[in-house]
Amino acid sequence: HLGVDWYAEGGILTKPTVFGMMNGRPQVGGEAGPEAVLPIEKLSDILANTFKNMGMEKPIIIQLDGRTIARVTAPYMSEELSFRNKRRF
Repeated sequence: HLGVDWYAEGGILTKPTVFGMMNGRPQVGGEAGPEAVLPIEKLSDILANTFKNMGMEKPIIIQLDGRTIARVTAPYMSEELSFRNKRRF
């Protein structure tokens, strides 16, 4: 008798569990404690909810002086000005 647990909708591995083979070696999860198995498309929703619950939706204020802004944006400004000058001719 072979029992198969399917984790297409996600699940928790609470004990060492072989879930696949790669290059002849078993792929194991849950050996160091509980591990979550979930579809990648669910991950963004989970992270968004986690960040929301942590108050991570609040604005982050970053103060920069003019010199810092100029240094960081200069390469982009130069590229844009060059592009615009080429379009004129």
